[in-house]
Amino acid sequence: MVKAMKYLGIKITLNRVKIADFQDILCNVTDKLNAWSKKSLSLGGKLVLIDSSLLSMPIFLVTHSIVPKRLLFELEKLCRSFLWHKKDESKGMHYVAWKEICKPRCYGGLGVHSPLDRIGALRSKLAWNFIQKPQSLLHRVMAARYGNDVMNGVHRKINSTAWKILVDGGKCLKMAVRWSIGKGDKVNVLNDTWILDRCLNRWPTFIDCNALDGVYVQQFILSNGLWDYKKLQNFFHPDLVHLISQVHIVFEGEDHLELMKKCSGKTVSALVYEQILINRFNMEDMDFFPWLQKLKLKKKVEVFWWRLWKAAIPTNLFLKNRNIASDDSCPRGCNECESYEHIMVHCKHMTEVIAKMVEWGIPIPVYNSLDSCLQGLKSIAQEKSGIAQIYCNIVYHSWKN
Repeated sequence: MVKAMKYLGIKITLNRVKIADFQDILCNVTDKLNAWSKKSLSLGGKLVLIDSSLLSMPIFLVTHSIVPKRLLFELEKLCRSFLWHKKDESKGMHYVAWKEICKPRCYGGLGVHSPLDRIGALRSKLAWNFIQKPQSLLHRVMAARYGNDVMNGVHRKINSTAWKILVDGGKCLKMAVRWSIGKGDKVNVLNDTWILDRCLNRWPTFIDCNALDGVYVQQFILSNGLWDYKKLQNFFHPDLVHLISQVHIVFEGEDHLELMKKCSGKTVSALVYEQILINRFNMEDMDFFPWLQKLKLKKKVEVFWWRLWKAAIPTNLFLKNRNIASDDSCPRGCNECESYEHIMVHCKHMTEVIAKMVEWGIPIPVYNSLDSCLQGLKSIAQEKSGIAQIYCNIVYHSWKN
């Protein structure tokens, strides 16, 4: 009897999988880290290697098997250590939280893809294929044993690994799909998404929730395939009745799920992950990074300015406030406190370089404060991106040297 085997790199076993079954991933990661640690890499270069190589290794396994989260935590721990620790493998300060680094760029992060945050989104494409292909062997086998409602399924100890993966994907798939109304006998009025992009339970609107509990859309459709406006007016607010009247009914057709954004050009996993991010993060204080991306700076310069925005540069003032250094003056002989404003605006070494470039005929702007510097760079990034790019590079190299 064969109790364990591997198929396409995935271990299939009768017992519950353990961390020891996935040691190959950690071994491959540590081998790469040992080779990369011998090279002189900037923080931006390390981020590129982490995102493109290390964090992409477990994607296939996360999608098609139950990988222990403890393994993924260990993988991200190795990535954090490689990012912040020094060349001699001594411990370094973690200036920015890992969650901030893993945020998308549009939300103020660096866009590093964490496998832990993408588990549900990756498995959602399997749930979508399960729903779209009812004649497939997988669908018939799973439906006969567990049913075909993957979006409302539950985990049980006796469930198979395949069903657990489909249920995980189905729960996240709810965010990116909605029902196309046919007969209406499969669509729950309150719990299913059939109006715009969310179910009525998540709407701040006026409806008779007690009367609609357990009611299906079929009860509001007439025999000729039109909406029963008299019933709708008894249960819904007039504005909501107007929205419902715009929902198209496929006469004598079956209810079926459809993607909310059909022609977006994105995969199902990308659409689901986008909705997860919208529900998780708020669009606040995001004015800084969009104009910085338009400059198309080198990765190390872009990461430097991102750290300036996050107040995560080890200036002498930063180190003194944490009792790491005793002197907060600028090491370049400016006889001033080395703060973030000093680095970006007042540093003597930087102003001398700018003055020399102005003599050469390059119109580099001069600012008086930190706020005026950020606002000025934001304004000239649209029309004079080359000038803003030069200024950002001058600030980086003057601080680095």
